[in-house]
Amino acid sequence: MTDDDDLWDRLSPEAGRGSSGKWTSNLGGLPIARGGFGTEAEALEALRAAHREALSADPDYCALAVEMAALPAAVQRAAHTDEHGETTWRIEAAVSAIQALAEAGRVVLGLDVREYAIDGTFTEAAWSSYEPTGNGDPEASGAAALEALSREDLPGEWILVTWRS
Repeated sequence: MTDDDDLWDRLSPEAGRGSSGKWTSNLGGLPIARGGFGTEAEALEALRAAHREALSADPDYCALAVEMAALPAAVQRAAHTDEHGETTWRIEAAVSAIQALAEAGRVVLGLDVREYAIDGTFTEAAWSSYEPTGNGDPEASGAAALEALSREDLPGEWILVTWRS
């Protein structure tokens, strides 16, 4: 087993058919098929190859992959990470994501609320921010983010979570 195989096994990103019918990954938005793969196994092997290429070519992608690997599988599956490395969750899943980030020792720096149009464009509203103090930041930042998320009238259905290790 190579180091790449070991990293792949630890990351275990999910794959599925996107709205375009292409097999894609939710980690980095890597498109892996333009034409039809005969089987899901072929699509998953193409996904592995695409992730290996991205991991070797882009240190930021690798860092995000490692960060996501620290989260429970259900939180990873619910995430959508775009090609710029921004990770969003639907409102319903954002609570679990924020809790998981805090439990993993991550500091939630802020939340933005997004509303996507059919063409993929979006509007975004800054919803909360947290200034780390160096003392109990994962718990305090998680609590602040959850409080912000509980406010009424969120202007969208997707929550962009910004965090750091």
